[in-house]
Amino acid sequence: MGKKTKQTSYDFSGAEKKIDSRIGTIRQFYDYAKERGLNRDVIAGILGNAAVESDYTFSANAAQYGGGPGRGIIQIERNTPRARLAKQVIKDSGGRWDNDMDQWKYIVDSVVDKSRGNTKEN
Repeated sequence: MGKKTKQTSYDFSGAEKKIDSRIGTIRQFYDYAKERGLNRDVIAGILGNAAVESDYTFSANAAQYGGGPGRGIIQIERNTPRARLAKQVIKDSGGRWDNDMDQWKYIVDSVVDKSRGNTKEN
């Protein structure tokens, strides 16, 4: 017999209400990703990840549960090479880290131009 794995359960209560309150932002996110040439399957994957990571808020100011180091739409850990790069790239493009759309553009543009969001350390 194989090793038993612990079943993880998720609490999605309140997710629909959070998503409904952000539908305009989600639509803007989708439109931007589509303009950048991503297909709907890729966009759905990124949006799905962003939904879970941000606790369905799609907010650049989302904080990790329990006070952990993750921040933002996709929970980039603070004070890491990736976080410093993300903040610098956003700043260099005239944006702000705490702006939802600026952070989303960084995420999508990192997928379109894979070299943009990477460092040797991550």
